[in-house]
Amino acid sequence: MEPLDGNLFTLFAAAISTGLEHVRRRRAEHGYIGAHLDWPVLTWRDNGMPLIAEQLEGPIDYSDALTAPIFPPELRNSQMRFEHEASFVSLLEYARAHPQISKHLGTSYPQLLESQARGLVGDVLDRYIHTTGLFELNQHRLLPLYLEVEKYLLEDVLMIAILVPILCLRFEAERIDIDEHTSIVKLSDKLHLARTPNRRFQYESDPRVQTAATHALALTNYTVKNENVVSMWHAIGNAESYPLKLIDDFYAALRLATEHPTGYAQLLVLPLGWASSYKADLVPLQKTSVRNYPPWFENGYWKESVPTLTSQKMEDIANLFRRIRKLSDKRLSVALRRLNLSSLRTNGEDGLLDAMIGLEALLSDGNQEMTYKIAMRMAGLYKLLGTVGSTDVVREVKTIYGLRSKVVHGSDFDIKETLDRGDKKIGVVDAAVEHLRAALRVLIERNEYLDVAKIDRELLLGALTRV
Repeated sequence: MEPLDGNLFTLFAAAISTGLEHVRRRRAEHGYIGAHLDWPVLTWRDNGMPLIAEQLEGPIDYSDALTAPIFPPELRNSQMRFEHEASFVSLLEYARAHPQISKHLGTSYPQLLESQARGLVGDVLDRYIHTTGLFELNQHRLLPLYLEVEKYLLEDVLMIAILVPILCLRFEAERIDIDEHTSIVKLSDKLHLARTPNRRFQYESDPRVQTAATHALALTNYTVKNENVVSMWHAIGNAESYPLKLIDDFYAALRLATEHPTGYAQLLVLPLGWASSYKADLVPLQKTSVRNYPPWFENGYWKESVPTLTSQKMEDIANLFRRIRKLSDKRLSVALRRLNLSSLRTNGEDGLLDAMIGLEALLSDGNQEMTYKIAMRMAGLYKLLGTVGSTDVVREVKTIYGLRSKVVHGSDFDIKETLDRGDKKIGVVDAAVEHLRAALRVLIERNEYLDVAKIDRELLLGALTRV
């Protein structure tokens, strides 16, 4: 490929060449060149989850050779400073006069353009040496790195992929495609290293939870506006900038297909064909931390044994997600949201209420005798699943409503209350979530039964002729 702007490439290559001279000089003089700090190290736990830690120092950071030497003192303010080199000054002048480059690097903020330009040259210089092993300029070897930076400097809209690591689950298949732009993919070792949590800036959550993922939901065909560097920092760092509804719908599909606990703690942006920064040879991944997982994960669940989903189960998740994306009924959206919320609550009371709000959104008609009607309609839906006797379902839903009533009216209650199911006991809260999952599974497949009168008429009165 050829540069979009030949003049820019010439100036950038000249600045890199000068930077390489600084590196060679510093090495020849046995001067100090610092190392990359907080360098990621990948190991694996016995449960198959990655553990991504940080060591104090990593490989040499060759961009450090562009900083003024501390000793001897007479060199601190000399013309040997990289910022004063003619090649960098020419590059900076070109960038300042270029409408797109100056906008993207943030000329509205004092000295930001110079700082950003200096940082880009240093990053490319460092990556060039780490990836080529060369200390002399080879424009052919520099070009692939330059082209990624050039796209960032010149284009107003940049293509990205969004990766959402799936916590505390293992997967049998390396990849399942959901559609052309959506997949479940295994994270490579390089991506694991690049997504290392920023432990020094991690507050109120355990960064070890973030590392406990082998696969991710991958979303491509997304873009980010390249208005200026500051606005991009805000956009990528703000969770609300991401397609959260789509992401949460995927996790709802996952929770419908399997009862295993999961969630997500990172939103990752993978630049496609561009780069705004580099760190040695790491993938230029950008990351945002979130807390969308069961709170008890932070009690050490990241090191416990975790389940593995078969390839068939992964296909089930993909199929459910495809169906959910086509839904338009608000009641299903409410119930799916409540299913997700119920798994993220810090206490059982809220989880119970979430599950019952979801059931009521699906099965209520707004009339009296709520408990009886929802219990009976739930029993009717189970006829389509053929897994639980109607009497048991009615009894269980009535027990769940009894606990719900105590919670909302402030009566004495035991949130760990259980009910009998054959020869075993199950928590009432767990039963509520289980029934919500079952109702959603049926109604996502059979939308016609969102008309609850149809449940009453066909499933409860026995008029259904096709099941």
